[in-house]
Amino acid sequence: MLTALLEPTATHGALLITTVCFGILLSDALLFFFLFYRGKKSLHLSLAITSLISLIIAAAEGFLLYFDGILRKSGPGRSFLQLEQIALILMIPLIPFLIQQLLKPSGKKRKINNLLFLGGLAAALLLTGTALFLPDLFVSGGFSLLNPGSPAADLLRGRAATLQSVRDIVLGAAALYGLFAATQALVSSRETPHLLPLSGGLLAALLALLDDIVYGSMGVRLDFLPGLPFSRTVLGLTVFSVAATGAVLKSFFDEARDTEAAYSALEKSRKELFFLAYHEPITGLQNRRAFTERLEESLAQAGRSEREKLRGVLIFTCGGFRDLNDRLGHDIGDWLITQAGERIAKQKRKSDLLFRIDSDEFGLLLTHVKNEPDCAIVAEKINRALRKPYIFGNHTLFLMPRAGIAVHPKDGDDAPTLIRNAGSALAEAKSEESDYCFYTSSLHQRALDRITLMHSLRHALESEQFELYYQPQIGPENRVVGAEALLRWKHPDLGFVPPGRFIPLAEETGLIIPLGRWVLFQACRQIRDWRDQGLDFPVSINLSTQQMKDKDIPSLVESSLRKNDLSPRDLHLEITESTLMENLDRNLTILRSIRELGCRFSIDDFGTGYSSLSYLKTLPINAIKIDRSFITDLPEDRRNAALVRAITSMARGLDLEVVAEGVETEEQLRFMQAAGCSIIQGFYFSPPLTAPDFSAFAARPVLPKSAIL
Repeated sequence: MLTALLEPTATHGALLITTVCFGILLSDALLFFFLFYRGKKSLHLSLAITSLISLIIAAAEGFLLYFDGILRKSGPGRSFLQLEQIALILMIPLIPFLIQQLLKPSGKKRKINNLLFLGGLAAALLLTGTALFLPDLFVSGGFSLLNPGSPAADLLRGRAATLQSVRDIVLGAAALYGLFAATQALVSSRETPHLLPLSGGLLAALLALLDDIVYGSMGVRLDFLPGLPFSRTVLGLTVFSVAATGAVLKSFFDEARDTEAAYSALEKSRKELFFLAYHEPITGLQNRRAFTERLEESLAQAGRSEREKLRGVLIFTCGGFRDLNDRLGHDIGDWLITQAGERIAKQKRKSDLLFRIDSDEFGLLLTHVKNEPDCAIVAEKINRALRKPYIFGNHTLFLMPRAGIAVHPKDGDDAPTLIRNAGSALAEAKSEESDYCFYTSSLHQRALDRITLMHSLRHALESEQFELYYQPQIGPENRVVGAEALLRWKHPDLGFVPPGRFIPLAEETGLIIPLGRWVLFQACRQIRDWRDQGLDFPVSINLSTQQMKDKDIPSLVESSLRKNDLSPRDLHLEITESTLMENLDRNLTILRSIRELGCRFSIDDFGTGYSSLSYLKTLPINAIKIDRSFITDLPEDRRNAALVRAITSMARGLDLEVVAEGVETEEQLRFMQAAGCSIIQGFYFSPPLTAPDFSAFAARPVLPKSAIL
């Protein structure tokens, strides 16, 4: 019976194709609605609506083909065809909407697309209303070139009604716009490869629509699949839907691949960040944060017995590294500290954990310790390795390692306490110039005192707690020929703080720079006062290591002299031998700049540094000061006596004055005078004096040789 209702051959083929299209469109509609539900993407919603409208068109056409006999009754047949025509109307505004979701146009293109969408929506509403109230303007019985006797052919491939042609032209224009926009985006951007199948789908839909328009308007046959009485628009929309499915699936595969690549990159970045969070980048060793956490973990795992509880925390410093790093550059510095880390790693036991916790400091956690001497053995072994020379090209470098040791549980129950106490022990080792030092409870108090003193030092200059004392320098006729300005700090609570306590702190904190400037200005002001009193002798001041790094020091000297109307010969400058040799080229430049002003220079503490004697003939200096360590045991110590005679003899040969500091006895005075020392400084004549006391002292015409103050 079904066969009797259908056209013999052509209708069977059209029905089969329409049924296949219906299945594809139904699958696509469900797929895109599902994707929209999961991803909330407007593109999926627009594709789902497109598939749904195409599904309605295919369903209507399928019913028309299947129930061919019903079409002899014009009422039901015209209703199905009317449904198909209205559904096609809805495609007009849908195309600009799809372009908006697909291409995301901006600026002028976005405005044009929005106008087309609104115009298409208005046209669709107008045409839909007309189709509902004036159906004859859309559906016409017409005639068929394929099979005039078939009602299906009459309705499906018959001549179009008036407004149906208008609808087809508007729909064709919208499809042409969509194809143009997609193709333009495809050409201008390589980042949207899914546009290629979508453009192909739009082209297929446009050609199929064009076929129906031409056939319905002029009766001309452009159709592919000839002889099948059905609308080619259904096939075109199906091709577009299939292309859209392929594009979306490809997009999903691309997103999955990109997501996997992004996840891999994120995981790699996470591992790198984790490494950087717990490791030091130059040596690759674990850092201070890891040191604290690993130590906490080790303490948590410690057993209950005293032996199992023992943990050793060692902090090593590479003395001299920072200076070498500044002088030779960070490339050599990085190599040097890496070499130091490798040497420690070779000397430590497998169970020990090594960390770099500061620029020149390493931390070592000893997890298996029998007793405290074990820690000392490890420290000695590592220090010996670190003291060996480092060869880098033409440079032979040396480090001065020291270690601070704290032991759990005696010196602390938690990681911060143990690390802090090991640091206090290290500070003690530095101050005592020991290879290593164990923590004791007194060290903690010293550390607190040191911190307190450091804070007090910052306020001392502002609150005028510093004062200059002057120690006389006596010439051959026992007259005052000069003075050395010495800084004293009178703390409001602690009284006089020894220079050996606060000068190193000032160097460490950088306060020595403003403090040194204050000394320079104050000394020049005092020289001016003495000149006004009729006292005429130069004053010597010391320049520290940090001051020699100050490029402004020559201009500061010149400014201080000029403001106080002084001659450059009124001011003598002293620099220690070790400071001079620390960065010889830089220091020579500064010395020559100051010498050009007319000031005199002396090398202080001569004989205690590591300079070469050959430098003396090229240095812009006027005098050398023999360190008190050579004078203390004179004249009994024959070796010191020989060294002093050699120094004075060499100085005379180089036309340099010799100043002996630390002379405290008459025997020392006579020995130094006999050796040819021209200027004497020490407690034998006078301790350092305040400025008023010095004025009274210098006013004496002749000093008795036996005077001991």
